[in-house]
Amino acid sequence: MGTFNGLDQLTALDLHGNILQNITEVFRSIEALSVLMHLQLQNNLFEGPIPANISARLPFLEELDISYNGITSIHADSFSASTRLQVLDLSNNKISNLPEEVFYALKSLRSLSLVGNTLHE
Repeated sequence: MGTFNGLDQLTALDLHGNILQNITEVFRSIEALSVLMHLQLQNNLFEGPIPANISARLPFLEELDISYNGITSIHADSFSASTRLQVLDLSNNKISNLPEEVFYALKSLRSLSLVGNTLHE
């Protein structure tokens, strides 16, 4: 995915409906897109947890869609650097619990979807 190097003015990237499997590698490959605001990653093959500080190098990210994957959990610090994030779609994954402080840094968040997960108390 080094294909995105040099696209330093790219503000929207749609990678939905592919066969991407490693969410950490995807974020690593797009970290040079420093002005990216909209990222679509739904309907891929991501499984397991969303790691800590996943979007630390995407300071302008406003919309993130990771729905319809196999995400099982979210690290407490996954979105700690995502202060501009306004829309977060985590629907239709396999998330069963959420750390208490997972959304604490999301002061700009206007829409959060967790529909279709396996959340319990």
